[in-house]
Amino acid sequence: MKTKNILIGVMAGVVALSSCKKDIPVAEKNISAPVIENPNGSSAYVLIPENDNGSFETFVWNAAYLGEGVEVSYEVQIDDAEGDFSSAQKLEVTKEQYKGISTGAMNQLLRDLGIAPNSELGIQARVVASGGDMVMESVPVSMLVDRYIYDDEIVVWGLVGSSVSEDHVPLVFDAANNVWKATMVLKSGKFLFKDKSYLKTTMGSDGSADGLKVDGDSIATENSVYAVELDLINNKFKLEKSNFPNNLYLVGAHQGWDNATASANKNFFDGTYEVYQYNADAFECKWLPQLGAWDNDLGDDPNNPGSIVVDGEQNLQISEGGLWYIKADLAAMKWEAKKTEWGIIGDSTPGSWDNQTNFTDFDESTNTFTMTIDLIGGKELKFRGTSDWSLNYGGSGLSGEPIAGGSNIVIADDGSYDITLVLGHGGNYSYSIVKK
Repeated sequence: MKTKNILIGVMAGVVALSSCKKDIPVAEKNISAPVIENPNGSSAYVLIPENDNGSFETFVWNAAYLGEGVEVSYEVQIDDAEGDFSSAQKLEVTKEQYKGISTGAMNQLLRDLGIAPNSELGIQARVVASGGDMVMESVPVSMLVDRYIYDDEIVVWGLVGSSVSEDHVPLVFDAANNVWKATMVLKSGKFLFKDKSYLKTTMGSDGSADGLKVDGDSIATENSVYAVELDLINNKFKLEKSNFPNNLYLVGAHQGWDNATASANKNFFDGTYEVYQYNADAFECKWLPQLGAWDNDLGDDPNNPGSIVVDGEQNLQISEGGLWYIKADLAAMKWEAKKTEWGIIGDSTPGSWDNQTNFTDFDESTNTFTMTIDLIGGKELKFRGTSDWSLNYGGSGLSGEPIAGGSNIVIADDGSYDITLVLGHGGNYSYSIVKK
């Protein structure tokens, strides 16, 4: 009996233990956020447009767990270093644990984020996991990035309004003094300063004599030449009437001394003017500051040849026929004249850099030179008017406005080309190089 009781007790214990084992709960997996593995938070990037279609980076992260059977989606969010992601830029949602982005797309994203170009600035990225009613965010990683600038981001301040003839007349940036400035003809009217970039910021008068503010009042002008200056550091402007005439006109034997049809010069708005003037024979000439009138005409100083005077002047003496370059410098009250012989020179031309190939045809009514010639591809050329190179033009392509002393013009392919150079009155200069 004693043994039986023991067996019964053991069996009861086994039954009891079996019952207890069935009641132990299974531990559930903890909810967890994604963890970014790449980039590692110490990366620096310089974006270049040449790699626009290439890969910027691939973001990689560990999977998040949002509950048993919950399907998780991921979104990469990018913000500036100081942001709280409330205005973050977002990549396309994915169910994968990685997301790539191209250089071009990243550059545009950073622009949309307000990251300045050409300056190494901090940004941060995080991965947001969502599924069911759960949202979990990774710890952000930091990066340094230097993005490139788009054409429409290039800041070009200029003038807009009824004072100017074009939609936007640009100023030139003076880096030494950190101001924008130019000397130009302005009409009777009003103008504002405006940035032509995508920002399109407008500056006008703040009501004081020289103060500026964003979206300020228009500034009035008369019909005159003005020196204009814009100081964005101090929000100031200068507007001073120039003592130089709006333009000069060359009157003389070349056009029968008719003051109504005198040849317009090119005005550089710094007191200097130039014109290319043709005459078959030697001729005399002088300048008029106003077309159709003889008042305040300018000529050579008989007591100091090469100098310009208004009173007691004599005509300029052009010694022989041909196309002459005539320059007046009213800042220095000096003038000069050079006879020109235009052609092309360079290793793309038959004479290379040693011998100029002259134009074969010239239209004296429009100062237009033309030729047809074989050129060597992969080489360069320039237009040259004097053997001492004091008058030469380059360019930035196979057509456009010739640039005084400019870069060599690259000829891509071997072949026969029609070449034209125009040195028209009033600064109407142009050139074209067209393969036949």
